[in-house]
Amino acid sequence: MKNTPLFSKGQRIAIVLLLFLIVAIWLADSLIARFATPPEAHHEEALLFQAELDSFSAKIKPINRTNYQHKATSTYVDWDAYPTQYQLHQFDPNKADSATLAGLGLSVRVVRNILRYREKGGYFTHAEKLGEIYGMQAEKFAELKPYIVIEPRPTSPKILAEKKSNKKDTVLELNSADTTELQYIRGIGSYYAKQIVRYRQQLGGYYKVEQLREIMELEDSAYTAIAKHFTVDTTQIQRIKVNMASVERLKRHPYIDFYAARSIYETRRNAFQLNGISELSDKDGLSADVLEKLRPYLSFEQREMKKYNR
Repeated sequence: MKNTPLFSKGQRIAIVLLLFLIVAIWLADSLIARFATPPEAHHEEALLFQAELDSFSAKIKPINRTNYQHKATSTYVDWDAYPTQYQLHQFDPNKADSATLAGLGLSVRVVRNILRYREKGGYFTHAEKLGEIYGMQAEKFAELKPYIVIEPRPTSPKILAEKKSNKKDTVLELNSADTTELQYIRGIGSYYAKQIVRYRQQLGGYYKVEQLREIMELEDSAYTAIAKHFTVDTTQIQRIKVNMASVERLKRHPYIDFYAARSIYETRRNAFQLNGISELSDKDGLSADVLEKLRPYLSFEQREMKKYNR
């Protein structure tokens, strides 16, 4: 006997749908009960939260905004401001320290500039030189001037004795003398001594004493008085190897600008090698005067030709 299904296909589908609907209703009811809160509950939670917030705020120490602003502004320094409270008294600008200068009513910037001037070897030989300091107000200098007392520049006994004995008969080799030795010569101080050495390094050495006039503004009589103290050893000159030098190397020399350096480089490249300074005549930036000044500084050593095996 053939088994007959208890429910038809349509009935089975209806039963499944009914079960699904029952489960859906049950889930929806559970979710609503869990997440939905009556308005009274919301209000009660808000009151509790506010109470906790008030309690936390009460524990925090109020910020003193006045004190905070004072601390913030107290670290700011107006470098150009002149103090309104100060006391005037005699002082030597060559010896006064930063505290003394500030106590005279000078701004931070002016105090700094005075100290830097002294650090670089500067010396206030007379009161007016203090008025030339960058940042110094004319009114302030006029106020300080009656109190400025400048003592003679100190010189150690050893150096003084050497200068007295050497200033008339000292003869220095210009390409080897250092800044200390140069200052033994009357008319050459710290500034010019440094300039002479610096220019010597840029040139590669001096080939004649007259080159000092290129960096020192001197009257003929002053130059003559200085020049007699120098000799020049031209064997110490560091020459530029023209056949190997780059444009950058060439233009570092005081007598060669960029255009002259490029002209020398291009002339050499076209000719492969140069044999003498005459091959540079009539080139851009290389007048006869310039070439004559350059003659002691140029070397025309030949580059070695590479040999290739066949």
